[in-house]
Amino acid sequence: MSVRLDRSSFLHLGLVVALFGSMLIALPPVQAQDATPISMPRNQPLTTGCATEPSGSVVFVPIDQSGEPVDGVAIADATSGEITAEVELPAIDRLTQLRAPGKALVSTSNGTFLIDTDAGIATQLEIPAEVGTLFEWTQGLPVGTGAKRTLLSDGIDLFLLDFERNAVTAVRALLPPETPSIPLYPVMSPDEEWVLLWDGTSVWLMPASDPTSIRSLTPGGTSLGGSFSEDSGTIIYGRTPASGDERREIVIERVDDLDSAEVVASGTINGAVFVQGTNLIAFDRILEDDDPITAELVLLDRIAGDERVLLRHEVQPISVFPSPSGKRLFVGMSDSDVDYRYFDVDLDSRDVTELTEITGLNAFGPTGGRWNLALAMNEITNGNAPTPGYYAIDLDKGTVANLAPITLGSGVTVSPPIFDFAGIAAISAVFGPGERQLWHLNLAAGTAIELNSTSFAGAAIAPDGCWVTVANIPADGSSSDAVVEIQPAGEGERVEVGPGLNPIWVAG
Repeated sequence: MSVRLDRSSFLHLGLVVALFGSMLIALPPVQAQDATPISMPRNQPLTTGCATEPSGSVVFVPIDQSGEPVDGVAIADATSGEITAEVELPAIDRLTQLRAPGKALVSTSNGTFLIDTDAGIATQLEIPAEVGTLFEWTQGLPVGTGAKRTLLSDGIDLFLLDFERNAVTAVRALLPPETPSIPLYPVMSPDEEWVLLWDGTSVWLMPASDPTSIRSLTPGGTSLGGSFSEDSGTIIYGRTPASGDERREIVIERVDDLDSAEVVASGTINGAVFVQGTNLIAFDRILEDDDPITAELVLLDRIAGDERVLLRHEVQPISVFPSPSGKRLFVGMSDSDVDYRYFDVDLDSRDVTELTEITGLNAFGPTGGRWNLALAMNEITNGNAPTPGYYAIDLDKGTVANLAPITLGSGVTVSPPIFDFAGIAAISAVFGPGERQLWHLNLAAGTAIELNSTSFAGAAIAPDGCWVTVANIPADGSSSDAVVEIQPAGEGERVEVGPGLNPIWVAG
């Protein structure tokens, strides 16, 4: 009923890195039924106005006159484009944009460094070099988190980076030696004080300020993962008790462990998610006594003790995303015939509407945001899409808007979107034989602007979504001619920064 990194997600991740040189992870919403649920904060601010000038910093890899990367990074003021600092480092593997103000991550041939753009310095993190190239984990993390603490992953292992304590914790080292060597799936609470960790078998609760006090919520049993309430005070998770009973349970528990855990549902249940506060809960239940076996999406009112069935469907992977208003659900299903199908569920009227415009497309969206973006990835994976293109999905209204068409053909690939920090705007690229398109997509305004029709060597969107930095390559040039520029998402002058590659944006 939520999001998990599976093989296809890692393919998407590699594509983002290849196209942009930095990344904020984009989330395909339809995944396996036993995946970890996510919680979505409500009433996120929706700001569409833009300042007259960009703010923050741009960090990039400078190149010399021959086009060779310099061993280090340059920091530029986003308003003027002037270089404010140059930091000498080993050969750069990748720059990673972080959500924390004034911070960026640099993976090098000699380990990982944290860049402080305000001070113009780099600090090596106490992470083994063999860990490989790290990225900031954003799956399941609510919009607005990442200022105090963040999670870094190499796809298997996980590290908690605490900016307040200036400390790094290797999370896997806190788990028992018998923990499966598979990717760890974390969810951070909206207040950034707790981390709920799923290792594929057990679910753990870790105080972010005291990671060594991590405790198992499912000792002796197995789990289905979990998530937090909007106020960070309550968790919901699935488990199969160690009693030998194969019936799964949905459990609600306070993070402070003051109250006893409450089992709110049991049966063949595949995850659960808070819809409104901690009272309304949605979960998917398989009806094994039916012939053929079917499943139903259920809304549970804990106070009234009532259940109502919202949607009956074939047994298949399902994802449920409550809207920020708590009035609707955005539901995705993985179907072997049409790849993906999507539904809007109105919780007041109980009306269920299939969003046929985005059938077969891949949908992405930051946790807690009002907007998702559906798009065609390529001709093969989106063969059942009615009209390939970029589509904005308004979770609060349950509507879909076509932002721009995409022409899919042999060799044409569309990148997953990279969102701004509020989840309102995004950039995405279309790559094909002799074709390079970089799109800015304003989901709230319903607009799509093609920013660049020539080649480029990296691009990033500003935290406020109003600006983009691009390493542009002239139409008659090569990557050795790349020049980093800052440009508005719309009309306005570009600001040239200097020769370089793979720029990222750092909030001020």
